[in-house]
Amino acid sequence: MRHHTPYNYSSPAKPKNLWEGLWNADSTNLHEKIFHYSQLTAACLVPVSFVLAPSALCVPIDYVLCVLYPLHGCIGMSHIFSDYCGPVLGKSLKILTLFASLLGMFGLLYLNATSDGLTATIKALWRPKIEDKRD
Repeated sequence: MRHHTPYNYSSPAKPKNLWEGLWNADSTNLHEKIFHYSQLTAACLVPVSFVLAPSALCVPIDYVLCVLYPLHGCIGMSHIFSDYCGPVLGKSLKILTLFASLLGMFGLLYLNATSDGLTATIKALWRPKIEDKRD
């Protein structure tokens, strides 16, 4: 189904407008580069963020990760839909994934702005629970 080479960064595929770029998020050079570099950036930033988690140095890293995760997921799912779904179902699933990714990104940004942050929230999953001694 896919009509391009995924790793060919020199191909002249450029979207004519924003909507064409969003509909074909797996077919443009820019999206391919964003997909691969977001993976590498997240692989480098996640260990650093877990080391720096209770400090203020982790805040900008958390904001970058809140944008990288949904962006990487949206482009990656677009690849899957292009490969395994038909053209009609694939395009509708791509738009649904785009809206779900935007919703997830805004949810993660809200978590960062109003709570401890993304990394501290994830680290809280492994902290032991404090039992109430009043019982």
